[in-house]
Amino acid sequence: ETKVILTTVSYEIPAGEYAVISENRNMPARYKSVPRLMKLSSMPGLSNTGATVMIRDMVGTVIDSVTYDPDWGGQNGLSLERIRPLDNGNARTSWGSCMFVEGGTPGYRNSIYTDEDQPNKIKLSAEPNPFFVDRNEQTKITIELPVTQARLTLKIYDNQGRLIRTLLNNSYSGSYREVLWDGRDNGGHFARMGIYVMYLEAVNENPKFNKSAKKTVVLGRKL
Repeated sequence: ETKVILTTVSYEIPAGEYAVISENRNMPARYKSVPRLMKLSSMPGLSNTGATVMIRDMVGTVIDSVTYDPDWGGQNGLSLERIRPLDNGNARTSWGSCMFVEGGTPGYRNSIYTDEDQPNKIKLSAEPNPFFVDRNEQTKITIELPVTQARLTLKIYDNQGRLIRTLLNNSYSGSYREVLWDGRDNGGHFARMGIYVMYLEAVNENPKFNKSAKKTVVLGRKL
């Protein structure tokens, strides 16, 4: 058994806050959301045969620990993410690979986070709403799912039921996803001013999950 102490420097983390530990000094450039970074001269790797990471307080009491298992995910440049922070940290079902293209989510909620208090609901919203394309505005569509992984199809329809834009087409996603719509249709032209319907389909085979949601969003222009 080999023990490696990452740092003995006292470091205060306020309640409800976090810190990112890394030897990569370019972290803030890659992830704009990293406000508090503990930079180390070297960072040991986690053995494929298993390694335990512990966090202790100033008197040596273990606050949290996890024994890494490569079968949990987090390979090929993807971060290993915890589904819910209060779940058992040493259970296979508590972990999974990051679903974002950046490979990690420091400073943001984990991509595979799920809210167990909302077991069957999909949350779909857009902000700003309305948004004005002649002001170069885009609306950010936020998707929150009650499952850790799913394939998403997101389409925009006009008030006559005609398909205007496909933003996601059977796209693999975690429980949280953000998509921008710039007001353009599938042909690259700006859609007319008016009310549009965002229609989302989410499908997951294991566990079985097949649900849809829809919300309206208003595309505006100056009169």
